[in-house]
Amino acid sequence: MKKNKMNNISRRGVVGSLLLFAGMGLLNGCCLFAEPENVALTEGGWALELDTLSGVERSWREPDRDITLTIQPDGRFAGCAGVNRYFGKVEFDTVAHTLKFGNAGVTMMAGPGLEYENAYLKMLATVDSYEIVGNRLFLKANGQNVAEFDFEAPGEVLQ
Repeated sequence: MKKNKMNNISRRGVVGSLLLFAGMGLLNGCCLFAEPENVALTEGGWALELDTLSGVERSWREPDRDITLTIQPDGRFAGCAGVNRYFGKVEFDTVAHTLKFGNAGVTMMAGPGLEYENAYLKMLATVDSYEIVGNRLFLKANGQNVAEFDFEAPGEVLQ
């Protein structure tokens, strides 16, 4: 009888602790399935999802290197366009989500994927806004998605 009474007390203690823990989580707004917070535009680098780039033909050879983008808080951007490195100035407003790329300087190497590179650089000139959802960056022109990127580790500081 004494052993049974102890088991009931132990079970009540465990159940009570679980209920208390769950209640504290609800009061704090905690949720096990919470959406990830959006990363900042200038928090790190971005890698293009090639199949989301507008204006490409599927017969083109893909570049050997990833197409990347890094935007610095001081208004500079840079990355790899698939074959060549590129860089320039950018204007952005993180409240209004506007984004305007200036002319890009580009190295002049040859290699596979130049069609993608040209389409990418042409697309950058059309961008007027952006949206970040979780760890995805959507570049937009006239309200339409023109490219999607995945967040990468913090980018290198531009020289």
